Amino acid sequence: MGYRRKKRDWSWYLGIVFAVFFFLLFFQLIDDNFSYLKGGDNASYILLGKALASGFGFSDINLPGNPPHTQYPPLFSLILSPVIYLFGYNFMWMRLLVIGSALAALYFTYRYFSLRLSKVMAFVLVFLTGTSYFVLTLSTEILPELPYIFFTMLALYLYDKYMDRAIQGRCTRYLPLLAPLIYFTKFIGITFCFAVICVLFLRIKSEAEERAVYVKKLAGFLGLGVLPFVVWFARNSLYSKGVSTYQSIMFQADYYDTSMGSAGLGVIFERAVDNITMYFTVLPNVFVPYLKLKKFIPAHAFKALLAVILTLFLIGLIRDLLKKREIKDFYTVSFLSILMIWPTYSPGDAFRYLTPLVPLLYYYFFRGFELIISPRRFINRGEAGGVSESSAKQGGRAGLLLIFPVALFIILNFAQISDRVFSPKALKMIARSSSLLSENLFRRIDTIELDIATNEVFIQYMPHYHNYLAGAKLLQSATKPDDIVMTRKPEVVFLLSGRRTVRFPFTSNERALFAFMEKSGVTHILTEDCYNETKRYVIPVTEKYKEKFDVWITAEGSHSGILKLKE
Repeated sequence: MGYRRKKRDWSWYLGIVFAVFFFLLFFQLIDDNFSYLKGGDNASYILLGKALASGFGFSDINLPGNPPHTQYPPLFSLILSPVIYLFGYNFMWMRLLVIGSALAALYFTYRYFSLRLSKVMAFVLVFLTGTSYFVLTLSTEILPELPYIFFTMLALYLYDKYMDRAIQGRCTRYLPLLAPLIYFTKFIGITFCFAVICVLFLRIKSEAEERAVYVKKLAGFLGLGVLPFVVWFARNSLYSKGVSTYQSIMFQADYYDTSMGSAGLGVIFERAVDNITMYFTVLPNVFVPYLKLKKFIPAHAFKALLAVILTLFLIGLIRDLLKKREIKDFYTVSFLSILMIWPTYSPGDAFRYLTPLVPLLYYYFFRGFELIISPRRFINRGEAGGVSESSAKQGGRAGLLLIFPVALFIILNFAQISDRVFSPKALKMIARSSSLLSENLFRRIDTIELDIATNEVFIQYMPHYHNYLAGAKLLQSATKPDDIVMTRKPEVVFLLSGRRTVRFPFTSNERALFAFMEKSGVTHILTEDCYNETKRYVIPVTEKYKEKFDVWITAEGSHSGILKLKE
């Protein structure tokens, strides 16, 4: 009997087209600029990767004594460490890892949704996720959001495919090990564990004949999936010693003002109310990121569009939660619930926090849309007994109507990103980056500045950032190797200067500030006009007690400078 080649259907060829398209799309986002400067998370992950690559373990090598790090989870830094070991502080190589994880995330997004949707709709969700402004923006950063989406979609796919198989199955046996990959990339991934536990409890309750099987699966998941988090949580609590941890940030009334004390139930309730208001405003904007759209339609029409999007998303989420009760449903609800009580200080933070949910946000929107247009088709799909003829006709009409929101979202996504991809500017950036593959880019200030920024706020602060970075670079020659510098962004300053750095406490208590400096052995202070905390807590003290400091270097007309404490 001869070998018969398996015939490939249209989805295989479309998958190849998608792979090429997204490779070219994401590749144009690679550049050699350290562009997320205003936040210090990029520098923190790079610094932790450097610590791992240098044999110091998961520690804060910028702090005196290299104490264990207790805030960020370790997996993303561990992934960065081989690149840092081989190529140093080279942003392009680091971004290749992030973009590789983004492409892998899109692949498993398709695999996961093709288990429950038509192949056409699965490709639509992949396309909208891959062209999302927020996904593309974070794929240019050295941040864990894209690897997190990859691990999440991989876990959702494998759990949906294998969780209900016999406990002896090879894949089922190792499924719990996927959970640590998620929460060790971003700690909010612990919500995935909550989702799995909820689903297993429901299986135990509803499937009495297989109750023993699911009890074993639950026990295995608690041991292999949840226990590592418990151990890591205990380790962070033991080693924190006043350094921020996620639990300390959560239960502070205001992370940026320690005088506010701990957050009681009243503070957390007020925070939840504020966050619910913020996220209900921000979430539909994930679907409509085209900022110039507001110029073309009346304000009330734009708000109505956002309200419709939010309503359809909530309908889809609530319907799946009540009807299907799958891991994705409990995961999404618990993820959003954590965001409701997590300190969120701006819409920009909220957009970043929501980005890992982008594939599911689109999915629930279309679920809600389908339910409104064709409820019987929605209810019957995947149920025993198939779909009736009338439901099939309704489903066909719903499929045609889906073209309109799909087309709208695609147009809006491309309108937002058109100036960033498939352009001569993008190609020029690739050529520049490729010529710097072997350079230690963090030692060059011109690769760290936001020289391609278009946001008016960033443009306004560019001179201040330049002064701050120039001061950090000068520390290398202006200080001794054992000097300790106090500043707002210690990780960035350490990577530029090589000097030990500490972050000042966010307190207006002058005695507490001087006590901290004495305890930490601070010898120099690097000030700037970039951050409100410096203006609020440090500059008033340095101006009030000028006799305690020698001003070494200062930028004309600003507060940027290097101050040395007098002995």
